[in-house]
Amino acid sequence: MAVEKPVDVSKIKVKLTDMLQDDGSKSYSGRSGSAKVILFGSSKGGTGKTFTALVSAYWYAKTHPNQKVALADFDIIDGQIGITINKLGPTLQDYYKNYIGGNTDFSYLNNVRVRSDHFSSNIDFYLAPAQDIPEITENVTFWIDVFKQLLSNYDVVFFDSGIDYLGKAPISMLYKMADRIIITCNPSINSVKSVVKQLTTLCGRRKNNVFNPKNNILDKCNVVLTRVYNKMVLPDGTVMDNPINELVGDNITQVGVPIIAAFGNIDNIISQVQWYQRWELIDENPDIIEQLEYIIKMGEDGDE
Repeated sequence: MAVEKPVDVSKIKVKLTDMLQDDGSKSYSGRSGSAKVILFGSSKGGTGKTFTALVSAYWYAKTHPNQKVALADFDIIDGQIGITINKLGPTLQDYYKNYIGGNTDFSYLNNVRVRSDHFSSNIDFYLAPAQDIPEITENVTFWIDVFKQLLSNYDVVFFDSGIDYLGKAPISMLYKMADRIIITCNPSINSVKSVVKQLTTLCGRRKNNVFNPKNNILDKCNVVLTRVYNKMVLPDGTVMDNPINELVGDNITQVGVPIIAAFGNIDNIISQVQWYQRWELIDENPDIIEQLEYIIKMGEDGDE
């Protein structure tokens, strides 16, 4: 059984509760708790968010064997972490049964952690319920409890979040409390438009009731591109550098957020990893590892 770190979790809960009652006028410059929080988000499905979160956590845990790492699925409506690692339970719904009974010691949460033989032994997974259960998804204090306990018992926590970052309080909370935010985007015009809209919403340029400029969200945001093609074949067969990449980059960086990594079309590798759990294919691909190093470095102190 893991031993809890000596962190005053009551202060974490007070701060999170205060934040969730916020009308958007307050600024949050930090958080209590010891773990570093790296959030993977997107406002559009199909951008590779969940797989990017998983493979980043996979590589981070493997290259930091002395750290305790967690990957928590906070896509509280349609979590996909479990199916991607071929594990369907237990989930946080099982912990909720203990939570409502007053059993909130970390040992109860730890009992629903999931392990994968394909990942390093220092990473635990916490899976979202298999479906949207309003009693759970709308119980904000429950998600505060989960968040608080993860921060208090791990060194680094990766979060995969859902696309509803405005309507679901637990997801909005993560955006405000994360140390680093990774937004995934593919080169489609729809995806780029969605990301630009999300970034301008997070920084308060686009009016909303959740985020405002004082939250300084953009200072923590980074974009990772997926399914990038470096070459384009014209109808006459001519091969040229893909000009769409420049359009994508210009539209995103004009918002003031850097693009820190770009994956090519690795759909074949992703399919084999997901269907056959061939995670070793990640280790064997130097181009993927190079991009992962850029991503996980954003969650570390200093330049390593």
